[in-house]
Amino acid sequence: MRAALLMTLLLLGAPAARAEDARTLLQQGRILEAMPVAEREATARPNDVEAQERWIDLLLGLGLAGEAVDHARRLVAARPDQPDPHYLLGRAQPDTASSRAAFEDALRLDPNHARAWTGIGALERAANQPREAASAYQRALRTDPALAEAWGGLLAVVSLGDDPAAIAQVAEAARAAVPDSPAPWLTLAAIDPTRAGAVLREGVQRVPWDARLLAALSEQLLREGDLPAARAAAERALAFDPRHRGARFAVLLVDARLSGQLTAEQATRLVDARGAGSEAAGPILHQLVAAAPRSALVRVARATWRLAAGDTPGARADLEAGLAAEPGHPEAAALLGTMIAEEDPARAAALLGPVATRRPDDARLAATLGRARIATGLAAEAVSDLAAAAAHHPYDVEIHLVHAHARSASGDLAGAWRVASEFARRRPEPAALLAWAAAARDAGHLREAADVYAQLAERTGDPRLSQAAASLRARAAAAEE
Repeated sequence: MRAALLMTLLLLGAPAARAEDARTLLQQGRILEAMPVAEREATARPNDVEAQERWIDLLLGLGLAGEAVDHARRLVAARPDQPDPHYLLGRAQPDTASSRAAFEDALRLDPNHARAWTGIGALERAANQPREAASAYQRALRTDPALAEAWGGLLAVVSLGDDPAAIAQVAEAARAAVPDSPAPWLTLAAIDPTRAGAVLREGVQRVPWDARLLAALSEQLLREGDLPAARAAAERALAFDPRHRGARFAVLLVDARLSGQLTAEQATRLVDARGAGSEAAGPILHQLVAAAPRSALVRVARATWRLAAGDTPGARADLEAGLAAEPGHPEAAALLGTMIAEEDPARAAALLGPVATRRPDDARLAATLGRARIATGLAAEAVSDLAAAAAHHPYDVEIHLVHAHARSASGDLAGAWRVASEFARRRPEPAALLAWAAAARDAGHLREAADVYAQLAERTGDPRLSQAAASLRARAAAAEE
């Protein structure tokens, strides 16, 4: 009892201290707050490879690959004779050939550069060359035995094989070398279920900020029947990653247990089905639906499995049955609403609206809801929610484009131009620039639209964009005469 209480208190946690460094902010899931801090750290410490990695990874994670490459190139220009800047350029490059070339430049300057070897390992792994990837990761670890990223890559490669003893050996070595990395704990828990509880508890104490570890512990606590601790772990995971589907599922599963919809055995079987392969999951899910036909959560689990198998009608039937049994069930509503958004936008909007309100961190959900409302003639009503979502997701392309579309569809052409132009200046990728050009044209800013189309034509080589730019310049000139 005392151990369970202590675990629950740990999972509930004290309020996070106000972080001043980007690493802590990222661990706390505060990505947008981390952006300016990480940029300041990278600017102030150009020779700090970890600070540069954080800034580059943030840019890449937000889709700002061009800015990441430009930043890394400036580092190379400042110190061309040092391996770290070349390695960072390889990390920033979005294409394999350029990335490999930069890593090899770093290795020519330092044949034992551990981070560059880790980068090579990632490229080999992506190319489905596990033996070469393992060799590169091992080369990195010979130079830097505490490089967590290399251990994580090596674990991922070894886990592709069918040798539990080999996986366990690498995971144990990784846990000893980098105990504050989540990968070893997750791997050890997965390969030896009899130790999973102890391993995950220790892992969460070592790495209390990782949503994957917390979600895995939540499922383990569900198996053990400790519902308060399971919910606390899942909610803690969602605090770090609000879009973590496993954690959301765990919260709903606890609710189903507490309400009596599912027995302890059924809940455990549902957790088993989620962790099983597609072939093994099917029979478990069919049995669970037969045993608990009015559980929306079980229906959602089978619908998700059916969608992965290409059975869209079967998935829809499950979701309809789940919503009939539990009207407004958030997972069933979100999945069905997303599925029918194009064919039945009015119903999709009705399903998605309440869920989107509860999940402000889900930009895709907000964008799908916005498009459904626009399709039903409710663009003006959608604008305020889309503006709030765009402010909450300042780097998400989809939500900003839908926001601009809603303003345009509601007749606010100047507002659409303002939204599209401000976002494209912040994130100048083709889709955003196209939206800017179209909004500028519709708002009467013809020369501005022509300039943007010309910029796109230069980047893409598409002659149609050059023609659009020329046509708009001609229209602007005629209007000025």
